[in-house]
Amino acid sequence: MILEQVRIEATSKLNQQTRGELGQFMTQSTIAAFMTTLFVPNFISSANLLDPGAGVGSLSAAFLDRWTTGVFPFNRLNITAYEIDNILREYLTQNMTEYAKKTHLTTEILSIDFIEDAVKKIKRDLTN
Repeated sequence: MILEQVRIEATSKLNQQTRGELGQFMTQSTIAAFMTTLFVPNFISSANLLDPGAGVGSLSAAFLDRWTTGVFPFNRLNITAYEIDNILREYLTQNMTEYAKKTHLTTEILSIDFIEDAVKKIKRDLTN
């Protein structure tokens, strides 16, 4: 199933009220592909990508698609993706697992709120 179909399927399973409250916009694949063009290729050997509201993984997948075409010369990619919705996280995990089978990709998928987690980390760093 291509990612755009996955995005549409997952969106249909979400509670519309909760979706609005959580700001689940579900980036379309064409927009995600455009956004990856904003990354400038460089000559690092590995990269880390943060996807703070990953959904089904549209933005990460678009970046991975661009990486696998050779635009980015790094050998390894680490993705840290945050997704609090159980339905979306299942799709995200499946999508990232498929990419990991074909690439030198490692992923960490967190089921916590990115903003809350970041604030906790900042507070902890400030008190140390």
